[in-house]
Amino acid sequence: MIQDAALPIDRSIGAIDLPMSVSDLAIGPQKDLSIASMDQSVTVDLKPLLDAASVTDFATANCSTAGCPANQVCVKEHDSGGACLPPAADGSCPADHLLENGCCVYDVTTYNCRPLPNSCNGVPSCACAASLCLCTCQGASASEVDCACFYP
Repeated sequence: MIQDAALPIDRSIGAIDLPMSVSDLAIGPQKDLSIASMDQSVTVDLKPLLDAASVTDFATANCSTAGCPANQVCVKEHDSGGACLPPAADGSCPADHLLENGCCVYDVTTYNCRPLPNSCNGVPSCACAASLCLCTCQGASASEVDCACFYP
């Protein structure tokens, strides 16, 4: 067991730089992160990081209608595509899927407040804020960065 592990944490996005050999990763109900790698494991308390006044709780923040606090920007992430699932007998699709050309395809849009990178100098653009996107930055306005992932 590794005690008091020092992992570099990026407070702006709550990221932890992990070794490539990590075999199991879990975030517990007490906002703790458990990492297992072969016969070693470590638990990192993320509560101070996630509860910090300057960090928005990304799991619950929805900026599509409420906007974001100062120095943050609304990140709209649209994920779609993937496997073609047959619709149910009544023509319905599973949650987070949309009926398209006889197939149920994954289609989810989320909105989250994220800290605006310093390189943006207060003005969001794909050139400076693409790192906020999981896949591709599609565009930006004064209050929103539009991101998209299209799965084959």
